[in-house]
Amino acid sequence: MGSKKTPSIEQQTIPKMEWTRISTPLLLLIFRWSLVFSSRSSRSSNEYSYSSDYREPVLHDDYDDDYEYDEDFPASWNLPSTDTKSSCYDENNQPQRCAPEFSNAAAYRNIHATNTCGSQGPREFCRQMGTPWAREPCEICDATVPHRAHLPHHMTDFNTYRNLTWWMSDTMEDGIDKPGQVNLTLDFRKSFDISYVRLRFYSSRPESFSIYKRTHLDSDWTPYQFYSATCNETYGIPDGSYVTRDNETLPLCTSEFSDLSPLTGGTVVFSTLEGRPGSYDFEKNPKLQEWVIATAIRITLDKMNTFGDEIFEDPLVLKSYFFAISDFSIGARCRCYGHASDCIFVPDEATGILRLVCRCEHHTMGDDCDSCLPLFNQRPWAPATTTDANECLRESAVVFFLFSFVPSGHVLRQEKV
Repeated sequence: MGSKKTPSIEQQTIPKMEWTRISTPLLLLIFRWSLVFSSRSSRSSNEYSYSSDYREPVLHDDYDDDYEYDEDFPASWNLPSTDTKSSCYDENNQPQRCAPEFSNAAAYRNIHATNTCGSQGPREFCRQMGTPWAREPCEICDATVPHRAHLPHHMTDFNTYRNLTWWMSDTMEDGIDKPGQVNLTLDFRKSFDISYVRLRFYSSRPESFSIYKRTHLDSDWTPYQFYSATCNETYGIPDGSYVTRDNETLPLCTSEFSDLSPLTGGTVVFSTLEGRPGSYDFEKNPKLQEWVIATAIRITLDKMNTFGDEIFEDPLVLKSYFFAISDFSIGARCRCYGHASDCIFVPDEATGILRLVCRCEHHTMGDDCDSCLPLFNQRPWAPATTTDANECLRESAVVFFLFSFVPSGHVLRQEKV
């Protein structure tokens, strides 16, 4: 049998490689997908931890590319918190303390501003460039033109560096700082436990401003914190003072955030319990429990930061000084005294306007779950604690005897009610 002849290399048939033409749009789409997946993989390696709502508010820059947002609450920064809303009953259906989810309570809420650029017609404003003689071209603010409006709700809308919105006041040329004071008021119409108040300025941070809160719907404004380069002269409070166990609800003043720099993007964060000794035993400290309660928050902007060149009254110089805020966030929980895990909107009985109330459990009732339901008053209402849910209990059956007295002195009848 003859052997099979192997063809030479020259005689071997080499298969031809066929190229598939890919259109340019498809190539761009593939490239974009690769960027998305690589971005997601890099984000997954960044883990956050957060020990408590009331201590060390670890806040990340809302303009960072790698910062993630809460899809269920798009206007809130996705705070690194492991303490979300909790159930009011355990796996054995026994009552336990519960709380609504910690969130940005300012998100998408309306803010009332006593002054807004362009509300009285078009106004010109200029941007600072870092030196007294250099400024960017001036622009127009007009509250009636969407792309030129800088309205109060722009402080609480969805905001990234790609979609930057901000509120701004009139400029110094319009007399806003001679002297000037602008109030920004956010009214919850419902009590919240406030953890922090955070402001990100589009202008430079003010030379002097303050934060106030209203504890109850009909109470006066209570100062939370003062910021000023001249604390003692402006607010009558020494700079850098501190609190003790005897005065834990004392508002303080600091000059730490009153520099002219940065000219934009400066952030101020006020933590309600930072530096207050009783915060480590918060549940047993009724003064601090009252301190964190607020039904409304007010920012009072008192004095602008300047280079000092406004004394020459150059119109272009005066137009470059104004108050502007791009983000106003409030980290808080809807206050339900440990008797609800959700807050919901319901129509007001008188006006029909939606308002926020607790979805009460533990046989409690009220906007804040601050009373017991009828027939559940066997013991007085009390807030839930870590050791006792203080559930309102049904009253026991009671036997009452109704006596009818007759002249003979004998009981005519007795009835069980």
